[in-house]
Amino acid sequence: MAVMKRNRRGHLVLKEEEFASPEEVLFFADDPLRDMKNTPELTQYVQYPSAVDEKINEYFDLSDKATRQTFLLDEASATSVLTGLTNRLYDHIVKKTTSIDYGTIPESKGDITKLTMYEDLKDCCQIIKDIVEEFHEKSGPIDTVILAMTNVETRKDLFTRAYRADCELPVLIYENTVLAIVNGISYLIAACIELIKAPSDETYRMQLDKLAYAKSRDHLLYTTLDKFNKACEKGDVDKACNEVINKRVKKFTGVAAGIIAGTLIGIVVIMNIVPLLRELVYLHFYTRTKIADFFNLQADLLQMNAYNVEANGAINAEERKEIAKKQQAIADNFRKIANSVQIDGKQAEVKASRELESNKRKYKVDDIMNDDVEDDGADGVSSLF
Repeated sequence: MAVMKRNRRGHLVLKEEEFASPEEVLFFADDPLRDMKNTPELTQYVQYPSAVDEKINEYFDLSDKATRQTFLLDEASATSVLTGLTNRLYDHIVKKTTSIDYGTIPESKGDITKLTMYEDLKDCCQIIKDIVEEFHEKSGPIDTVILAMTNVETRKDLFTRAYRADCELPVLIYENTVLAIVNGISYLIAACIELIKAPSDETYRMQLDKLAYAKSRDHLLYTTLDKFNKACEKGDVDKACNEVINKRVKKFTGVAAGIIAGTLIGIVVIMNIVPLLRELVYLHFYTRTKIADFFNLQADLLQMNAYNVEANGAINAEERKEIAKKQQAIADNFRKIANSVQIDGKQAEVKASRELESNKRKYKVDDIMNDDVEDDGADGVSSLF
């Protein structure tokens, strides 16, 4: 049988022989696929761009003979396998979206500026940023959220096109990113903003929990939004959305569906985005806080800030006492919602991270091809291609 062994020069080589012992057979290398290609004895193989090589090495078990042969010798089958894997990953994402509360986000149809409370979102970001700067902390998570809002807003034309063409992948990117922005602002308010009474007149002031804010930098919510921002900077979001939108639009004119861009590169473009989308969807799936409560918490922050401005302009003790009573009512509701959001946010991160970690695996070709029909939409769940 054919086995991969290292020759005297350290190369992995294909040889026809029987296994002598497990120690003699070495399948693994830092970059298995490329190492196999650098074999003098292997003179004919499929040449992939580095982006394709990277995905093959990331997702597939190249110690498996059938998997090696597929990717080294058969580009058509390799394209089919990568498409099948992408569909499988996407299918698992879509199944979870049916349990997520997106509120009125779908009604904005790709234009975040039409989102209910959009201006309030921006005002909350500014208040949080001002408090962070007041306490001399690095902006960190709040800058990540603000940049994500900007990236979504500047892609208004792209996402509105997706809604008009009824293209599911770009729509899911938009809705889950916007929900992450809404969630991200509220979690920062809940976990990092404290309402402290002034001893002199009982009015409230907003302070930053510096330790909580520092810890929030590593929360899955902000690390994933940071990945979204970097994907926008690299052009991956635009490429993936346009790839799908253009193909779906052509389908409406009579071109057959089911072939993504016709190239492996087209598939890899989509595969750059699907893991990012998966992280957002898994986190939202385990989040039990309703989007209305996120907005209610933001409204309380804005109202408290307005009362602070009013208190600063009060000219006598009686006026400040009346303002303090109004603040007390807001503070009670604020703390109740904030506590729930904070606890839920931590639990959702733990559960989502645990499932994401458990889903990590190296696939064999047979894993994809044998389950292709079942996993790629035959049960009524969406398939990308």
